[in-house]
Amino acid sequence: MLQRIAQTLSDVKNQDIGLISGKMGAVIFLFHYARYTKDSNYEDVAMELLDEIQHQLIDCKETSYRSGIAGIAVAIDYLIENEFISADENILDDFDNNLYCAAFDASITDYSLYDGLMGYGWYWLSRMNKNSEPAAESVLLEMTKYIPVDISQLSATESFDIYNFFFELSCIHALGKIVSIFFSHYRRQVFLCEPNLSYPRLINCPAGESARTYLLKRYWNLDTYTPSNMLIDEQSSDLKTLAWNGLYLLSVLSPKEKAWIGLL
Repeated sequence: MLQRIAQTLSDVKNQDIGLISGKMGAVIFLFHYARYTKDSNYEDVAMELLDEIQHQLIDCKETSYRSGIAGIAVAIDYLIENEFISADENILDDFDNNLYCAAFDASITDYSLYDGLMGYGWYWLSRMNKNSEPAAESVLLEMTKYIPVDISQLSATESFDIYNFFFELSCIHALGKIVSIFFSHYRRQVFLCEPNLSYPRLINCPAGESARTYLLKRYWNLDTYTPSNMLIDEQSSDLKTLAWNGLYLLSVLSPKEKAWIGLL
C-alpha cells in the first residue's frame, strides 16, 4: 500500500502547493518514505516537487498554514531540522518578510491554525532558536496583543488553537513569565469546552486520529488513543489525506518516525 501511495504522489500534477491540502504534504511523505526504504529515487522525486513548489511560490498570494506560504515555510524548516535537505541559513528570510506583514494584517478575522492568525504564529514559533530569534521573539509578543481576550465570539477550533499557541509560548524560557497570564486565562476558558471535538485535523482518517491523539496528550495530558480501523484508499487523488495517511502507515511500521504529527 505504501508503494502504491508513493507512486500516486510521485505523479501529482496541477495540485495546490500547500502543506495540509496539497503538494507540500506529498513532499514530506516522499522524503520520509525514501529514508524508510533507502531508495533515493523517491528522494529525487521529492526534490523535484519541492523545486516546483519554489517556482510556484513566486506568484503565490495565499499566506495561510493550510494551503499557502506559512505552512510551506514551516515544512521547509521541518525538512532542514530533520536533515532531509540542507539549505543556506538565510533560506527563510523572504518568508520572514512576507509572514511579518501577514501576521499584522488588520483585516484578520480568523484565529485558527490552518486558516488564520495562529498559522503565522506557528511559523514564528519555528523561527525561535534560529538566526532570527530576536525578531521572532518580538513578533510573537506583539501577536499576543491581537488575540481576543474573550473566546465567546470564537469557534471552538480557534479557541483551542490559540490555547496551543500560548502553551508553546509559555514553554519558551524568554517568554514564559510574560505570557503566563494569557496562558492561564485561556486555559480556564477553553477547559470548559470539549477538547476531543475541537481539533478538526483531517476528519475521518487515521492520520487525523493520530494528530488528535498527539494534541490531546501534549496540551491536555489526555490519553485517548484507540487503534484505527479505517481503510485507506491509496488510489485517492485527494492529497490532503493520501500523503498524511501514508505517513501514518510509516509510523505504524517505524514508531519512532512520528515527528510529522506536529505539522498537523
